Amino acid sequence: MRRTLLTLTGALAVLTAALPAAEAQVRHVIRGAGFGHGIGMSQYGAYGFALEGSGYADILAHYYKGTQLTSAPGAPVRVLLQPVDPYIRVQGVTRANGRVLSYDKTYIARPSGSRILVTRSGGKRVGRFAAPLRFKGPDAVRLLGPALNRVGSGLYRGVIEVVHEGGGLTAINELDLDTYVRGVVAGEMPSSWPLEALKAQAVTARTYALATRKTTGLFDQYPDTRSQVYRGVAGESVRSDAAVAQTAGRILTYGGEPAVTYYFSTSGGHTENVEFSF
Repeated sequence: MRRTLLTLTGALAVLTAALPAAEAQVRHVIRGAGFGHGIGMSQYGAYGFALEGSGYADILAHYYKGTQLTSAPGAPVRVLLQPVDPYIRVQGVTRANGRVLSYDKTYIARPSGSRILVTRSGGKRVGRFAAPLRFKGPDAVRLLGPALNRVGSGLYRGVIEVVHEGGGLTAINELDLDTYVRGVVAGEMPSSWPLEALKAQAVTARTYALATRKTTGLFDQYPDTRSQVYRGVAGESVRSDAAVAQTAGRILTYGGEPAVTYYFSTSGGHTENVEFSF
């Protein structure tokens, strides 16, 4: 048994000696933390700062170095909701391009040559309208069916505009900037979080909408993470609405222009400068 043991020991020694030095000695360690791209404001960081008593202006100054907190005039925002559908259905409307409608009826818009045919849900013809067709109600319009933000039959303030696109119709929500932000804040940050964190989110969302708005095309913003999560009335809450109201019109500028205020979930303690990013 001893002779056999010595033979096995010798074989192991030869095998170990034959291994490349890198495989035998080098150990690769990968460390990471956080969730998101790491550029701009960490939302959980804002949460922590607010818990420690920091105001929203201080939170923004920490994450967006060299920016100025200022006010901007309101501007309309056009959000894509339902692209290239065979028909668009709405409720809660009282006007379409100036034509008086019944608030309690469902209206269906379909392509009709270069114009848009509108009927009631029972089939009664309302009229053919020149595009764009603008549906407006006394408060919020219900857009039936699923939208890109994954809200089904959601309510949207402002106007639902219907345009021709790709052989179908596309629905776009046009509304003022602060009303748009009301539908964003609680979709991007829990409304139960400290008010100062929600205020910081409101300013970043308002600024981001201005800085990244499209200059050409049918719409300015997507209603999902390609832009910001906008859920219309379903995205509003009492606390997030208060954050929007208490920061009304406030944005961040850099060099006199709206800053590109990227934000993300969790940093793990480190963020990166925007100039070294996208």
